[in-house]
Amino acid sequence: METNQALKTSQYNEAIGSPLNAPRRNMMKKAINPDCVGQDFDEFLAEEGLAAEVEARAIKKIVVALLMKSGKTQGELAEQLHTSRTQIRRLLDPANTSITLSTLQRAADATCHRLVVGFEPFRKNARIKQAA
Repeated sequence: METNQALKTSQYNEAIGSPLNAPRRNMMKKAINPDCVGQDFDEFLAEEGLAAEVEARAIKKIVVALLMKSGKTQGELAEQLHTSRTQIRRLLDPANTSITLSTLQRAADATCHRLVVGFEPFRKNARIKQAA
C-alpha cells in the first residue's frame, strides 16, 4: 500500500509541477545585490555588527550540545561542575550567552573534552570594513 501511495504522490508532483522537479533557474528569480558578491558570511556579520553575538551563540550551542549529549541530569551536572542547578539552567539556556572561561573548562572536563582557546587575526577585508 505504501508503494501505491508513493506512486500517487510522485504522479501528483509530476502533474502539478512540484518545485522539487522544477529547473533550478526558475527558483533563482531574486536579483543578486552586486555589493554582496564576493563577500563571505563572516564579513557580512561583521558589517552588520552581529559577529560577536553570533559567535557567542554558536559557542553556547556547542557547550549545550556537549552537556546534553552526556546524558546527565541537571543535578549531576551541577555537582560535577561544582555549581548550582540554577547555574546549570542558565548555562543550558540558549538565550543567555554569558559564560566564563572557568565554566567552559569545567564543562569540557565534565564531558571528557579538552578546551582549546585561540586567537586568529581578522582577514584584511573584514578588519577594514569593521573600522569604517
